[in-house]
Amino acid sequence: MPSPYSYDLRKGVIQYIESGKRIIEASQVFNISRKVIYDWKKLKKETGDVQLKTGYQKGHSHKITDMEGFKKFLESNKDKSSRELAILYPSKVSARTIINMIRKVGYSYKKTFLHPKRNHKLRNEFIEKITTIDKDKLVFLDESGIEDNACREHGWSPKGERC
Repeated sequence: MPSPYSYDLRKGVIQYIESGKRIIEASQVFNISRKVIYDWKKLKKETGDVQLKTGYQKGHSHKITDMEGFKKFLESNKDKSSRELAILYPSKVSARTIINMIRKVGYSYKKTFLHPKRNHKLRNEFIEKITTIDKDKLVFLDESGIEDNACREHGWSPKGERC
């Protein structure tokens, strides 16, 4: 967005017109469109001055402004995708906005390391229990088609840290 004309230029153009010159001449001398000069004249008539308007918004507004609150939200939902996070977020935001904010707070999408570590003590206890059972009464079930440990393989975590 271009920057507005300076206050000195605005005053100079209005003084030039008030000295009896025409708007067409002023637009050629100062290299400004006639529409702008008409707007400045109208502004001077309404407010008494050609001062710049203040208080208007520059750029687009960010829908997520509370960074610390967003970090807490992300910490509690590390395993969710950006679409799921957008649905869960208290205000209505898009998945793209969520991703932009995640990057802004310094998080990245990583592979999780949720596989359980081997517990040799429990494994040995299990083997001892099995050896006490008679081999004729022991039944093996094939559960290869059932996945009872469905956990997410990816999640969000701060850059430089494991997920």
